[in-house]
Amino acid sequence: MPELINDTSETCNFPNLCVDVGKFLELWTIWTALKEETPSADQSLSDRIWRTRQIGIFFAKINETWIFLIFIAPLSVTYDYELWNEEDFHFCVRENFGDRPYEWVAEDLPIQDLIGHYCKKLSEKGPSFLTHVLIDVLWGWERYFAQIRNDIRGVS
Repeated sequence: MPELINDTSETCNFPNLCVDVGKFLELWTIWTALKEETPSADQSLSDRIWRTRQIGIFFAKINETWIFLIFIAPLSVTYDYELWNEEDFHFCVRENFGDRPYEWVAEDLPIQDLIGHYCKKLSEKGPSFLTHVLIDVLWGWERYFAQIRNDIRGVS
């Protein structure tokens, strides 16, 4: 890489360096699990628990082919490992069923299914699917803040 950057000859393809090297997108995502077996003593509070997880997406176009690497970090360490498994937590994605952007259905996916979902959609739609991922991330945070608002209103 340093040789490519310092090369000043006419064979240097510096304008395409960013395309060849690629770009990286890091997202803080919100994951949820239901506490069905241990309901809250206060019935006004949600039975959902929420945890964060970082997801990184590296993408590059090399010789007219898009390459995607998706990095998924472990959940934040603020949950009880004896009561919960990482598989208990789900990420909510929106699946379109019509032509309009607001025609969608929500689906909570565990990590294994999310990886398969991302692989399938990226191979079908290419880099334009990254916009959909960003909307899902923002929508997940909106669900989280709406639940906090409802829990605060329920406190007496």
